[in-house]
Amino acid sequence: MQRFIPRKTKVKMQFLKNITLSDMILALIAIIGFILFLQSNLPYKIYIAIAWLALFVSLWMPVADGIRLYLTIGLAFRFLALKKKFSKHLMRKYSPMTEIIPYDSIVEGRFISYQREYYAQVIEIEPVEFFMLNDYKQNLLINTIGNALKRLTETQQASIVKINKAMIFDKYLLAEERKYDGLMELQSEGEMTADEIEVRSEIFEARLDYLRTINEDDRIYKDAYYLVVYDKDKEQLEITTPHKFNTNLSAHSTSSRIDSIFESQLRQRL
Repeated sequence: MQRFIPRKTKVKMQFLKNITLSDMILALIAIIGFILFLQSNLPYKIYIAIAWLALFVSLWMPVADGIRLYLTIGLAFRFLALKKKFSKHLMRKYSPMTEIIPYDSIVEGRFISYQREYYAQVIEIEPVEFFMLNDYKQNLLINTIGNALKRLTETQQASIVKINKAMIFDKYLLAEERKYDGLMELQSEGEMTADEIEVRSEIFEARLDYLRTINEDDRIYKDAYYLVVYDKDKEQLEITTPHKFNTNLSAHSTSSRIDSIFESQLRQRL
């Protein structure tokens, strides 16, 4: 299971901390309405004005994930208006799947095809603790990535994808099992007694149980970063991508062709 982090984040204008332009407009409407009700000739105008103000105060209160109630209501109405039925085949009352999943296949094992109109290749970038590096290495990293991006041609584009994915501990499980097999061989050769093996077996079993737990049930997630390069010409993409990123980012990244996450996700949805 992967948890995707949205790539588009709207920049909100804030006058004070956690107070946006829409919050100010809502407060202005509430105050104007409160004053108008007090100056009106309506019966029980004080109670109406207080109820009006209480309504807007409740709309201003944060609810789920710190989002204010009026924004939550707006998102709910927006969701009702969105398309919810999609199909990869043309069907009545269904929208084409390409509206939400633009890519349709993996070509030659290394290109993501977007309706055969353009292609992409994926480069996995290992994150580094930037502020733990000294000034020389920081400048080196900035220049390296900057020079790599500058080498994009006029027909190419790139985007950075951040994915919060579960860590896989299969290789650690395999290593522990091999160590345990090594103990069994030592016992069979007479170099270790059964009592010594029994004591060590409890340690190995505890390690294996813990690794299986974090590998299958109580999983640990980490951020993964990918640079996706797009081009209409596969040959140009093939020439540019490996040369640029395998050479320039070799000290700071791991290059991978069509990461298994994208491949498995694509095959599940097709």
